[in-house]
Amino acid sequence: MLSRRDLLSSAAALALVPALSRASMPDDVAKLDALMDAIFQENLRRNPEGATQLGFDKGPNADLKSKLRDESRAGKAATKAEDTDQLRRILAIDAGKLDGLDRVNYETIRYTKESAVAVGAFDFGGQGSGPSPYVVSQQTGAYQSIPDFLDTKHRIETAADADAYLARLDAFAGQLDDNTEQMRHDAGLGVVPPDFLLDLALTQLAATRTTADKSLLVTSIAHRAKEKGLSDDYAKRAAALYDAKIGPALDRQIDEAKKLRATAAHDAGVWHVKQGGAFYASALRSTTTTGMSPDDIHQFGLDQGKDIAARIDVLLQNQGMSKGTIGERILALYQ
Repeated sequence: MLSRRDLLSSAAALALVPALSRASMPDDVAKLDALMDAIFQENLRRNPEGATQLGFDKGPNADLKSKLRDESRAGKAATKAEDTDQLRRILAIDAGKLDGLDRVNYETIRYTKESAVAVGAFDFGGQGSGPSPYVVSQQTGAYQSIPDFLDTKHRIETAADADAYLARLDAFAGQLDDNTEQMRHDAGLGVVPPDFLLDLALTQLAATRTTADKSLLVTSIAHRAKEKGLSDDYAKRAAALYDAKIGPALDRQIDEAKKLRATAAHDAGVWHVKQGGAFYASALRSTTTTGMSPDDIHQFGLDQGKDIAARIDVLLQNQGMSKGTIGERILALYQ
């Protein structure tokens, strides 16, 4: 799916570029403008889901509407290599010759690529709302993102759109197996979600692994194709893909998750994982943009909590509510 970092390095960053022709731009500004265009296109090509969400899966990128992101080990390696190359090209621009919005553009895209390279240095994990040490959990994994993506973001207006949907169903089965293979790889490094996260993931996987006639993946194209007057063959083909490829891939992922659950620890911290502390710091930097250390941010949160609790206490006492903890008194407001 399209993350905040993807957006910063693509559409949002491009939106900051002043409306000048390249011919009238200073040399370094023109280089930056051209590089941002190039990186934006490169990122589209490797993230078909993002292209669809931005509405750019058409014209020269129309083929992306039939594809999903490459989640294989080779695909991830290619992404890391491209991120590294993009950062190299960004750093080759002399930031000292940029000012105003051009400097903002430069710093924005440099931050996103530095963050991507830093997180990509670790040979485990996946992406959800941000970098995660776990490729499959209650918030990460193709199993929990792609069905909703196909239902809500993949538009079906024509037969070509429906054909593209079916192609993505086929690719989804591949993504599931790629995620499962990454689970095995990461487990070999000692990176396994805690038991309670696996419990949640297994519950969600079980809900996704239903019969074809009840699967959102099938019912979505069935009713939307019917609304557009398209052949009911699309529903049949979707059901066949679910039975032949997607269902078995989900079964394999469920089996792997159950295997990991049998020996999973209850500790949710990544400090027990080799390089866990470094991964956490990189993920924190990527997600928040701050240069503060994990310990400093933790203390900042504790201090903020104390300050907010003290202010709430005063407000509650002013209402004559002075007995009990802050939580108990807030709960009493709802009774």
